[in-house]
Amino acid sequence: MSTPAKVPRAVRFALVQFNPLPPDHAPDAPHQNLIRAHEFVRKAAEKGANVVVFPEYFISGIVSDEKHWGLAQREHDPSHVQSQEETTSWLQSFCKLAVKHDIDIVAGTIVEKAAKQVDGKDVLSNVAHYITRKGEVVGRYKKANLWWPEKDYLTRGDEGHQVFDTEWGKTGLLVCKHLQGLSKIFQSLTTSHVLKTGWDAAWPEAFRSLILQKCEIVIIPTFWTSADGDEIGLAHNPQCEELYLDNLIVTRAFENEVSVATSAFCDRGKLRADFYNTFRCVVFVNAGGSSKDGFIGRSGVTLPFLGKVGGTKSNEEEMLIVDVDLNILDVCLLIGARASYP
Repeated sequence: MSTPAKVPRAVRFALVQFNPLPPDHAPDAPHQNLIRAHEFVRKAAEKGANVVVFPEYFISGIVSDEKHWGLAQREHDPSHVQSQEETTSWLQSFCKLAVKHDIDIVAGTIVEKAAKQVDGKDVLSNVAHYITRKGEVVGRYKKANLWWPEKDYLTRGDEGHQVFDTEWGKTGLLVCKHLQGLSKIFQSLTTSHVLKTGWDAAWPEAFRSLILQKCEIVIIPTFWTSADGDEIGLAHNPQCEELYLDNLIVTRAFENEVSVATSAFCDRGKLRADFYNTFRCVVFVNAGGSSKDGFIGRSGVTLPFLGKVGGTKSNEEEMLIVDVDLNILDVCLLIGARASYP
């Protein structure tokens, strides 16, 4: 008797490699970005996408200059009655759009300010949100591993890496951001400090935290540019950051199985259960734009065994449609060999 074929766990992702106008471009640059982002949601829904994902800083642009800190939105808090300011916020506009177009939305990141000031100053955070097609914010991640220049104006998140349920599986959010290259770090920091200066995709620990919670889909909005290789890397390879990204994201889709094993009981049955679903789907969405401005793109979806199954090597703004069958995450072909690990 043959085994019945699995019903596909089909998900169609729309990856919007968005080119945000910087806040200095025009007084209404964020509004222009918002209008264009709304249009991309409409187009994604027309193409039958289940989930549309935007990159980091996609509405405000980078707000490192104090004069742009006023763009920060009121911190999302579903536990209290929303003010008029909050109901007209960028996040709420996407909640309404998700319902209108029947689509899940990962609203890149939005810089938020806390309700209370500290020492007379606003407390700013870089926050990613997952919105369901019912308009509900079910996932939220406040960036914890800040790139070092961000520490001058952002507060790191202390809420931990959260895994939440979606129609497509257990999902987690991470955030990446580069601003300057490695040589700048070595000029101002000791090696021990470098090791502590993180951003989520570059270190396996952030992924490991999600995998230990049986996360299946990791979504990463980012703003990653070619300048991050700086003269150290660029002198050896002008495309060093593109090469780094191409290899890094594939690695994150494959690794951590052994790390999970070391935390498991020695009982074989328990070990097998802990390995189940340690593979994951990585959805990486970078900002796009002219290579003259340092944009490198490389957005895509990566799966274990298959590598990058859809995406682009282009740096330009575009929307990519990627179809995925998540049944591949259930494959544990190597479990027999790993079951012998202590």
